[in-house]
This record gives sequence, structure tokens and C-alpha cells, in this order.
Amino acid sequence: MIDLRDAVTGYGRARVLDRVSLHLGEGEVLSIVGPNGAGKTTLVTLLAGQRPLWSGALEFRGEDIRALNSEDRTVRGIVLCPEGRQILASLTVEENLLVGATPLRARLGKSEAKAAQGEDLERAYELFPILSERRSMKGGSLSGGEQQMLAIARALMARPTVLLLDEPSLGLAPRIIEAVYGLLARLRADGLTMVVVEESPERALQVADRAMVLRNGTVVVEGTAEEIAGDPSLSGAYLGPAPPAGEGAP
Repeated sequence: MIDLRDAVTGYGRARVLDRVSLHLGEGEVLSIVGPNGAGKTTLVTLLAGQRPLWSGALEFRGEDIRALNSEDRTVRGIVLCPEGRQILASLTVEENLLVGATPLRARLGKSEAKAAQGEDLERAYELFPILSERRSMKGGSLSGGEQQMLAIARALMARPTVLLLDEPSLGLAPRIIEAVYGLLARLRADGLTMVVVEESPERALQVADRAMVLRNGTVVVEGTAEEIAGDPSLSGAYLGPAPPAGEGAP
């Protein structure tokens, strides 16, 4: 579904990703893990069209999408649930959800999109009952866990073909993390293609089919989730603190 080959990108003159490749099949869940500063967020924002590709190739269902901006990629179904939630604090919960459905107008047409919005609102409230209770409240008044639920529900309103989740458990209480990953397991069972980015691998590997570990902007190991979870070197060499500047990856 997504093929990224030899990707190089960064910020300013600083190279962050160095010849990173990945393949994502339809219905597959790929976990991307690694220490802070490894390039994980850069990778998913690259896929989402928020970061330019300096060199390399990127295809979605066989189409070269390097020239497509983030809005065009969202219309095609590549939807990012960003780190830090980024909900619209001054809008209500329901208004935030309706903003998430905006790409459907370009994909389905105005009349079909309107009908889809109603169906998807019902599904969002079924998946997250607390959002139904809070539907008239401002997004900024929600707790951190509720805002994360809203961010995921908003992304689902765009009817993603591929859902990119950047650090969905960041800063959340354990019981909220359980709820979030329970939902991701449900979405996986429904066949949704996902990329899940986390610094800590424990949760992400539980819902993943395959995993790749980034360190210093390169892929240091990849394989099935079972293989990665069973690799004793992950807790030290791959997922430990990054080495000082100038030192290479182990």
C-alpha cells in the first residue's frame, strides 16, 4: 500500500532520516519504535506530507505521491493523528470531529460526505462514549486522555485508508493507555491499516504485525512484532539512550 525507498529528509541542513525504507501492506499494522530523537515523528510526518522528501521514492497504491501536499494525501486516505493531539481548543468536541470529516467532501462529494458525517459521528461516540457526554464542551476543557481520544476520533472521521498514529500514549495515565490500545486492537481486527509510533515498544508491539526500530535516523532492525519483542538486545543497544553526537549507532 505504501512503499518508501531510500528516504532522506531533515530540517534546514540537518539530515534526520538517512536512506530509510519501509513497506506497508493493506490491513497491516506497522510499529515504529526507537529512542527519543531517532526520527520517528519525522518519518510519519514525511508519509503524511508535512515534511518534504529530499531524495528517495514514495508511492501509495502504486502512485508517486512525492508532489502531493498533506491535504491531498488526507483526501486519498493517508491520515495523521499527530503527537500532542493538536485539537482545536476553542471548538466543541463535535465541531472538532466535523473538522476531521472535511476531506470527505473532496473524496465523496458534498451530499455523500454529509451523510457519511452523520454515520461517522455515531461511530465516534460509540467508540468513545465519553466524547458523546462531552460533545458540547470546548476541546480545551477536556482532560489529556479525553483530548487523545478526541484526536483519534477526529482522524477516524476522515475515513482513513492508512492511519498514522504518532505517540498515542504520550503523557497518558495507564488506564487511558489501556483504553487507547484496546481501541487500536479493535481497529486492527476491523482491518484498518496503521502505523503506530511509540518510544516504548511494549504496547505498540502488542497491536503490530511487523515492527522496525529507528536509531539516529536509520533502521537498525526490523521484523515481525514477535521477533522484535523477543530480541533481548532491544532494551539496551537499540532502545536505550542515543549516543553522544558524533558516535554511530551500534
